[in-house]
Amino acid sequence: MRVLGLLNLNQDPVASLMIGGKLVSLVEEERFVRLKHAKGYFPKNAIEYCLSESGLKLSHVDYISIGWNVFAYESKMKMHFEETSMQFTKDKKSINWEQNQLKKYNPKNFILELERNLMKCGYNKEEIPPIRFFDHHYCHALTAFIPSKFEKAIIITIDGHGEENSTVIWEANGIKLSKLKEINIPHSLGWFYGAATRFCGFTPNDCEGKTMGLAPYGRPNETIKEKIKKVLVLDNYGYKINPEFLFYGNRSYANEFSDSFVSLFGEPRTQNLDVFEKDYPDFAYEAQSALENTVSHLIKETILKTNIHNVCIAGGVALNCKMNGVIASIPEVEKLYVQPMSNDIGTTFGSSLALHLVKNIPVQHDVMEHVYLGPEFSNKEIHNILKNSNLNYQLCQDIEHETAELLAKGYVIGWFQGKMEAGQRALGNRSILGDPRCPEMKDIINNKVKFREPWRPFCPSILEEYQDNYIENAFYSPFMIIAFQVKPEKISEIPSVVHIDNTARIQSVRKSLNPRYWKLIDEFRKITGTPVLLNTSFNVKGEPIVCKPKDAIDTFKKTEMDFLVLGDYIVNKKNR
Repeated sequence: MRVLGLLNLNQDPVASLMIGGKLVSLVEEERFVRLKHAKGYFPKNAIEYCLSESGLKLSHVDYISIGWNVFAYESKMKMHFEETSMQFTKDKKSINWEQNQLKKYNPKNFILELERNLMKCGYNKEEIPPIRFFDHHYCHALTAFIPSKFEKAIIITIDGHGEENSTVIWEANGIKLSKLKEINIPHSLGWFYGAATRFCGFTPNDCEGKTMGLAPYGRPNETIKEKIKKVLVLDNYGYKINPEFLFYGNRSYANEFSDSFVSLFGEPRTQNLDVFEKDYPDFAYEAQSALENTVSHLIKETILKTNIHNVCIAGGVALNCKMNGVIASIPEVEKLYVQPMSNDIGTTFGSSLALHLVKNIPVQHDVMEHVYLGPEFSNKEIHNILKNSNLNYQLCQDIEHETAELLAKGYVIGWFQGKMEAGQRALGNRSILGDPRCPEMKDIINNKVKFREPWRPFCPSILEEYQDNYIENAFYSPFMIIAFQVKPEKISEIPSVVHIDNTARIQSVRKSLNPRYWKLIDEFRKITGTPVLLNTSFNVKGEPIVCKPKDAIDTFKKTEMDFLVLGDYIVNKKNR
């Protein structure tokens, strides 16, 4: 069966393709149009890539799947909005949002609009396959459980909201998923953390990672902690959010929180953030702690109820690496799997999995072993672009060794290889690399290459064979999605990839999955004795990760990167 998964809900448009029970392609439209999140775009280029990469036409696809159940809106969602209207006093913005949701996801209109967009892309209506819709959180849950390969697990899916769900706890046994608990809007941990992000001066649905990175610069603050308890409260098996502080009530400052929130916490930050200014780092610390404590509470209670100790996580909130590290350290948790494409892009894959289950069609054991799912380019294609680049370049016989030598000398390298990664993390194919032993490397890359805040952390790519030497309680973690404690005696060896709280969100590099990147790190190890590289995504602040060789060249030219490695070519600027 061939299933084209789509996300076309305004932000982060994506297409994926499953063939024969395996995910073969998944790519975000932003990478092609070079606009972060590609808000308002249809995933035209992403669809074209998925089909052309597999030599298919749209008519060859059996189904289109979508991880959002538009059929819930005519009755279920309308009733949910009516019920919450009896519980809460809603402001005009909230009422308008609900009405827009009902209009936007009217099934007939949604399907017609999808068909119109596909026809604008050049496809005939006759070749558009049947379209199937699945519950949003169910799709998230499948992406977390099925690739984990656990026989049994509890799953927690957490985001801003799906249809009505914001948090759902599942029990999984084989391929059967059962809901144990659902917590619905307006009780949203995603909205809570989005409000914290806006309060700290950042953009929600984009910069939550900044809030997470800022949190360790704060300190415990009992006053802020007690105030947060007025917004987010734990109960015996769940939590509640007081929406009067977030989604309902007059909102003069931002959509994410009410004036009551500002009365409680003070003025929100509206300028570039100095991490040492006022109480904002402490606020980030306490907001992060509240999130960690809430999710830990849900997991502990669920393990107690089910006696299942394997945990899977997905949904946009699962991109919070620090939270995931706290979950991994819970004594009751035996194994943890976090879906690397936890935000909504993963639901294209999840809806395709759901369709397989509905049709009783098995998926492959290695349905998603990695996220190298995007375009790749040959040396010939790269050379044709380099000829007109006005850059110096040379073809190398041992690109891994020569690049490792440059890294060991302290140079910053743009590394462009193989198939582009899906998701928010560069994992050694579209990466900016540096020497983790150099204490100044973090500041050099932040200031001269990424052009971003000086307190933002970088991640280590570490050979799987050596991670136990560097990381406390290490386990295979290939997606930079879980923060681990670095062993105290190793912090001074790799200072530029250790955050202020002595954690690192590692990428375990396995030779069988990325042999070229593994060899590069191993060559660096032979030269330096350190089997670790600093790895950050190949982009600058505010731009998507590079997709094509031209994107990499353009980014290289406008930054102070020292060298660019494209395939087997090493490139530098002519004035070097």
